[in-house]
Amino acid sequence: MNLLTNAISGERITLYVLVVICLIGLIITAILMVVNYFKKKKKKIIIEPTTTKALEHKSKTQLDENELRTKVLSDVSGMSEKEIQKYIEDHFDEYITKDTISKIEEVKEESISKIEEAAKAKIIDAMEDVVTDVILQTKNDIEIDDDLVGRFIGKDGMNIKTIEKITECQVSIVDKKFIRVSSFNSLKKEICTRLIHKLIKAKTFDRNRIEKNYQSICKELDEELINIGKKTLNDLEITGINQGIYKYIGRLYYRSSYSQNVLTHAIECAKLAASIAESLSCDVQIAKQCAFFHDIGKSVDYEEDGNHVKSGVELAKKYGLSKYVINAIESHHDEEECKYIYSRINKIVDKISSSRPGVRLDSNEALTIRSEEIERLSKEIHGVKKAYVIRGGKEIIIIVDDSLSDDKFKKIGLKIKDIIKKNNNVNYMDIKVTVMKEQIYSV
Repeated sequence: MNLLTNAISGERITLYVLVVICLIGLIITAILMVVNYFKKKKKKIIIEPTTTKALEHKSKTQLDENELRTKVLSDVSGMSEKEIQKYIEDHFDEYITKDTISKIEEVKEESISKIEEAAKAKIIDAMEDVVTDVILQTKNDIEIDDDLVGRFIGKDGMNIKTIEKITECQVSIVDKKFIRVSSFNSLKKEICTRLIHKLIKAKTFDRNRIEKNYQSICKELDEELINIGKKTLNDLEITGINQGIYKYIGRLYYRSSYSQNVLTHAIECAKLAASIAESLSCDVQIAKQCAFFHDIGKSVDYEEDGNHVKSGVELAKKYGLSKYVINAIESHHDEEECKYIYSRINKIVDKISSSRPGVRLDSNEALTIRSEEIERLSKEIHGVKKAYVIRGGKEIIIIVDDSLSDDKFKKIGLKIKDIIKKNNNVNYMDIKVTVMKEQIYSV
């Protein structure tokens, strides 16, 4: 009995021990699970706020630095932190404005420099594109056979007088074998020259033949002038122009200014203006028209009062040219202000074309000879004491005898202009004559 009791007691103890061991194992497992849970949570907390803490630290560092700077400024200036802050706020716009203006000036200077370089390059390119040579081939003397000289002259010079009357040119015989035609009007000179060639070829010089050939030549030349005008505008691609102005364009072929052919000058100006206008994003067609027609008045100025600006404006209005062209004509000699950019472009190209080396052939020697001849002609007039040519032959100052009557005093200027105009040794251009005595007047 005792043995049985002891055996049962031993089994219970063993059972109790196993239960305890299991409980301990469960407790340990639970503890490990709890520990692992908190480890994972701790890692997550450390990873997520890294950036935020860094930024907070950085902001705090910057704040400390700003506070330190403010404190240093306060110590140096003797101002409180609030006073320093207010001062900065009050002057912030001023400092920014100065800095901005300085930057703008730097950019402006750099831009101007680049624009000037680009403008020079564009003008050079435009000038390289202008390859125009309209050369008027003329011969001063016409050769004639000896046996025709007498017939050409006619009885008492009647044939020559007839030719001079209808052509308004001067005709003379040189060395008994040449005929010389003289006129300040190149177009009339061309007509007279053609007429004489035709008469010599036909060997007929009577008055009826002269008049008939003259009319025929004038008609032929008018057609040539129209064709010249039409072709020139087509070559330049200038459109929308009244056909009535074609013949005036053709006349420029027979017109020169300081030995520069005016049609050549007009073509060069149109090409230069087109190139510049294109670079400036302006209307190329308007620019070409303004530059080409700015001297159109020179096609008729020698037939009127010598003012090619006035004549040009009248032609432009008559044939319906635009307001831009009219202003370009009016302003290219500063008689009117430039109202449009096209007028300014025209003034630029006008100077470029007329001033490039070699284009105008009047030398200092030629101008001196011309001036001396004008002074000589003026002094030959009764009552003229002294004569001074100024402005390259464009103006002459006349000093007359005090005893000259008022009537003669007022007429002497016109008389001098007329003598200069008719003289063959002077390349005529409109000249201003100022006569001086006790009173002064200009014509």
